[in-house]
Amino acid sequence: MARGAPARVDLAGASLERLVHEMGVRLGRALGSALAAGIGSGAVRTGVPGLGAAEVAPGRTCRVSGCLRRQVAKGLCATHYRKAHRVGLRGPFNAKALAALAADGRKARSAKRR
Repeated sequence: MARGAPARVDLAGASLERLVHEMGVRLGRALGSALAAGIGSGAVRTGVPGLGAAEVAPGRTCRVSGCLRRQVAKGLCATHYRKAHRVGLRGPFNAKALAALAADGRKARSAKRR
């Protein structure tokens, strides 16, 4: 079948099942065309959202030094925001608080277990 306008289908007197099937076919074609056009123009991004610094708008990365994740709340990424609540920091986040969030606490925790 040639691309372009869909073929005319006479649905007069058709059963409900046939009508629903034809509507699904038409919606599927329209959605496929829209997605193909969006991907071709760059309007639709492929890949997994939220991964990689390339998908984060400039100035919208986490305020913690060295973190390239996107901000979700109070200028922090989800990981550092949860850590701030876990250690009792409620904001505003000054340089000392941001340095505390940047510190890797795994080494200190493993040393305590020994």
